[in-house]
Amino acid sequence: GNVAGTKLAELLPLAMKRGIGQGSRIRLEDAGRDVLGHIEWQSCPPYDFNLAEARPGAEVWARSEDDSPLMAAWAYGRGQVMAIAVDCFGYGSYGTFLRWPGVSAMVRQAVLHLGG
Repeated sequence: GNVAGTKLAELLPLAMKRGIGQGSRIRLEDAGRDVLGHIEWQSCPPYDFNLAEARPGAEVWARSEDDSPLMAAWAYGRGQVMAIAVDCFGYGSYGTFLRWPGVSAMVRQAVLHLGG
């Protein structure tokens, strides 16, 4: 969440807010199911995430169980941008998300999709 007021913040589809949430399940939205549906999300460990709001025009790919947006994408300029609010190192989860095997598949599929 330290991007507020920077040029980076302008291009992200999620507006990061102050605060950290904690989750134990990830719910895919329609676009997320299309790209990330093959990942075994039920094996996802507990995770921390930066509180965020989806910007108008953003396509939310995934949400936490309290409905907070965790992943979103949108068109920006001539390309695509994705924001992931999950804190891979975590405050309370101590990096368990980063060590989860599904992370590499998530990043790979997102990059392939965004690259077109």
